[in-house]
Formats: sequence, structure tokens, C-alpha cells
Amino acid sequence: MRALAILVSVLILAGCSKKQPAESPPPEPPVQPPADAETTPAFERSVSADGIEARVHVPHGQAASEGTLVVAIDFDAGAHYESTHDRDGEITDVWLTDVTADTHPDLVVTTTSSGSGGYGSVLVFKNHGEGWLARTASDLAEDQQAGYMGHDTFAIENGVLVRRFPLYRDGDPNAAPAGGLAAYGYDFASDRWTKRP
Repeated sequence: MRALAILVSVLILAGCSKKQPAESPPPEPPVQPPADAETTPAFERSVSADGIEARVHVPHGQAASEGTLVVAIDFDAGAHYESTHDRDGEITDVWLTDVTADTHPDLVVTTTSSGSGGYGSVLVFKNHGEGWLARTASDLAEDQQAGYMGHDTFAIENGVLVRRFPLYRDGDPNAAPAGGLAAYGYDFASDRWTKRP
């Protein structure tokens, strides 16, 4: 009888000491992106001159290396111009200044391709007073490409869009061109690059 009482006590203690399964912690709420994450453009720049404001942006979600760019131009008088253009490279600069020698500010957008070459491209929006004419500037002429391997930089100097790049000699590594620096100015009327000193 005593043995039976001890056995019952052991079973009772075992039942009391049995661990209850632990409750799972509540799931963490998902991380919410900022409120404007889906509307913030990948690139955006605004420039203004003489009562004109121009905005250039890359739509949200596009890669920096290629895609499109959107140009929106507004006049103080209320006129509006907007267009979308293909883009092969990252936007490097935006200017609103006269580069066609007609006293009207023009919009200039430069891009540089991805990769080690960094080949430049130029989109010019000529303001002719009653609207805008968009043009991708021509490539360098064949004879101007001797020693050319990209690495373009652009600047506006005294109303002229200037393109500079290093010159390579045969055997030069990509990081060490030894042929000096070339400079060319862009003429919108002829759509040509002309050598500068």
C-alpha cells in the first residue's frame, strides 16, 4: 500500500513538472519603405534662367546606366514643354544657357556610359523662342577619333559646349593615357565638333 502511495505521488509530481510549450513570439511587422520611395526619381535636377525653369529627371526604378530621361520646361508666361528620351548612360550634368548664339537659353544634358570607357553623349534642346528643338549631338568625326577611348568631360565656356578627353597611344593602359588632352567645341548649326586650342 505504501508502495502504491509513493507511485501515485511520483506520477503527480511528474505531471506538475511537465513544461508547457512556449508561445511563439508575434511576427515582426514588415519594414515599410519611406512614404515617397515609389515616387522619388533616381535623378532629378532643376535649372532656371530668363524666366524659364527646366527639370530633368530619371523615372524611379530605372538603372543609372540606361533607360530614359524626362525633360519638363516651363515659362513664366505659362507655356509648358515635356518630352521623354532614351538614355544610354548616367546623367552627368545639366545646363540652361545659350549655346547656339541666338540669345535664348538652351537646355544641355550630358550623359556618360557605364564601364571603364565612360563615353559621353550630349542632348541639346534649342530654344527658338516659340518652342524647343531636341537633338542628340553628333559623334566625333572619324579623323577626330584617333586616340579616342572615351573618358569625356563637358563644360560650357563662353557660350560654347566644350568636350575634352585624353588621347591614347598604342599600348597605353586604360588608366594611363599618354597622348595629351583633346578639346572640341560643339556647333549646333552644323552639328559638328570643331577642334579648340
